Amino acid sequence: MPTYAFVSGQNRTDYYANSQPSASLLYHDHAAGLTRLNVWAGLVGMYIIEDPEDYGLNVMPDFDIPIIIADRTINATDGNLVYPNTAATQNPSILRTFADGEGDNRIWVPEAYGTVNTVNGAVRPYLEVPRAPCRLRI
Repeated sequence: MPTYAFVSGQNRTDYYANSQPSASLLYHDHAAGLTRLNVWAGLVGMYIIEDPEDYGLNVMPDFDIPIIIADRTINATDGNLVYPNTAATQNPSILRTFADGEGDNRIWVPEAYGTVNTVNGAVRPYLEVPRAPCRLRI
């Protein structure tokens, strides 16, 4: 069960003090049993915290570029994302036995390693950058 459950029409506002040094952080949901699938589907974002030192970098806001790098497996036929349903599907050369004795035939695969790299969800992206200071937040 989630700590806080909400139904249609309810809401909640939280306040984060962000009292820490500058950072580029990732955020994603923590739905019980679904986090790996939601992250695989791209439900992640970057949470940027700035401090006074950032303002002295003289980087224009349009040239402050967040970059999220991820690996995915993509079906070559239809372009859909593929999440393995067994460890053997993910990588047939890796045969491992799980502590519960189910071997490689379990449905619940806790992690996956993709064959395609993506940047901000795009395969082989391209970005023209100006001849000016740029900041890449990786």
